[in-house]
Amino acid sequence: MSNHSVGSEQAARHEASHAEAELYDNPGAWPRKKYDLVSYQEIAKLAGISREYVYRIRKACPGEFPEPVATLTCGMIWDRADVVRFFRWYFRQHPSRGRPRRAGRAISAEETTEDGD
Repeated sequence: MSNHSVGSEQAARHEASHAEAELYDNPGAWPRKKYDLVSYQEIAKLAGISREYVYRIRKACPGEFPEPVATLTCGMIWDRADVVRFFRWYFRQHPSRGRPRRAGRAISAEETTEDGD
């Protein structure tokens, strides 16, 4: 290989790595969507209940509990805004069941808005 081809190879690699770095370093380089996803653990913390109680509520309300946005190896995940809306509705509909308390914080009205938090 001649020095000229080695130099142009290095220049091409440098140009490609520069373009890749710009793509990842520049937030406007491609469209990004913010996802606010939650698992059973985060749902329990948001609602101020145990994971087991979240699971029981999900099984008891199959038509009302939001569908997961994905099922990963680590489990199901939901859109946070959907879950917050559900629990605000659920606790209004079922006040007599009470809300088992946990160390986590409960969903508050300030935390929820219809335009996605």
